[in-house]
Amino acid sequence: MTAPLSYYFIYTDHNSYLTENQISSDCSDVPIIKALKRGLRVVELDLWPSSTKDDVLVLHGWTLTTPVELIKCLISIKEHAFSASSYPVIITFEDHLTPDLQAKVAQMVM
Repeated sequence: MTAPLSYYFIYTDHNSYLTENQISSDCSDVPIIKALKRGLRVVELDLWPSSTKDDVLVLHGWTLTTPVELIKCLISIKEHAFSASSYPVIITFEDHLTPDLQAKVAQMVM
C-alpha cells in the first residue's frame, strides 16, 4: 500500500460471524474464516457479555442466534487474516460490554 487508506476500496462485511440469517442462525468463526479466505479486509463482531457476566460472546443481540466465544473468533482471524491478501485486516466491534469486559477485550487483542 502506497496511498492513504481512504484511497482504497475495502472489502467489508456485516455480521461477519453469522452462519445464515440474523434472527435464528448460529454464530461461528467459520463464516469469518471463509470470508478472510475470499480476501475480506473488515470483520464486524457484535460483543455481548455472557450470562455470568465474566466472558465475552459474539452474537446478534436481542435475537435467537447461538453465540460463539470472542476468543475463538480472534484466534481464527489471527490464523487466517493473511491467507488471501497481505493487506491489513480491520476488526470492528459493536460493543455492548461493561468497562471490565471492555478491558478484557483490550487484553485479548493485544
